Parts: sequence; structure tokens; C-alpha cells
Amino acid sequence: MLFNGLHLIIESIPYPQPALYDGALPADIDERVKHNLQHLIMPSAANPQAPVVPNFFVEIKAPSEDENLVRCWACYNGALGARAIHSLRNYGRDKPVYDGNGNTFTATYDPGTGILQIYVTHVTASNRPRHPVEYHTTELGSWNLKDDKESFVRGATAFRNARDLAKEFRDRVIEEANAKARGLAAGSQ
Repeated sequence: MLFNGLHLIIESIPYPQPALYDGALPADIDERVKHNLQHLIMPSAANPQAPVVPNFFVEIKAPSEDENLVRCWACYNGALGARAIHSLRNYGRDKPVYDGNGNTFTATYDPGTGILQIYVTHVTASNRPRHPVEYHTTELGSWNLKDDKESFVRGATAFRNARDLAKEFRDRVIEEANAKARGLAAGSQ
């Protein structure tokens, strides 16, 4: 799916289109939160029912594609996901909070070589006034899924664990933002 519903971090590049991503159901998010953070958490402009708050992505390398380009897209997807999580974490706050923890995962897979790589992305405050946040991506590991059974199991386990952790992080910040939205609405009545 083309991520044309999100504000781009870098305006001069095309909208990303990950091979796979995980997000929450739109119905899980308070309508006020969706309205206020729409262009930070809702990837599809055309499909409002598409999963939102993406924080787990997969990029698959095509045979003729440069592996550095695949890695760059994975990093960019991770930054978009980390920004979505960060915006929910800070919903209704006057001053942003940064915990330095990774909460968005990306994986790249090269079917030709069988190499799976998994990365984690986190947000920090920036010293640059025009760019208030910075995104940092760290490789967690690399596995050759075609090597042997052991390597496949380790890679598949890491993939599953990253996917599960992404869901835990996503669910937690959605719950916190929804509670904050309900509290703000109750306070204004």
C-alpha cells in the first residue's frame, strides 16, 4: 500500500510503499486522536480502514534492486513508524517526552541470498531548530535463512519477536493516547 496519507519526513522523495507492514485497527483509536494526528498515524489517504500507527515493516529486495536502496527504504519506514509512536506517546502533552527506546522494527529480506536483517528505530530530540527530532536506526541482527535449520529458526524467531514487540508498543501508546483524549474531553465539559 502506498503511504500517501502520511506527511513525509523528507519532502523530495516519493511516498513509501513497504512490502508488508503491521498496524492497529482504526477503530482502536479514539476519533479525537485520529483527527488530531491523522497525517502522522494514518498511512493511506484512500483507505481509512487500512491499519494505522505502522511500526513493523518488511522490505523485500527485488533481483535487480540495489540492497542499499532497500535498506534506505527500511530506515525511512522505521522513521515514519517511530514518528507515529512518538506522536501518540506525546498526545496532549505540552512538551515532548523522549525515552530513547526503540519501538519500531523493520526487516529486509533478500530472497536471492536468503539474508534477513532486522532493525529498530527510535526518536531523540535534536539540537537543530528546523529539525526538532532525529531518527536513529540500529541493526539488531542478520540471519541467512537458507543456510541451515538453526539459522532459519533463529531468524524466524527474531522476526516473530520483533513483530510481537512492535504490537505491544503500539497497543500501549494507543491506550495511553485514548485515555488522554478521554481525559481532555472530560475536562472541557
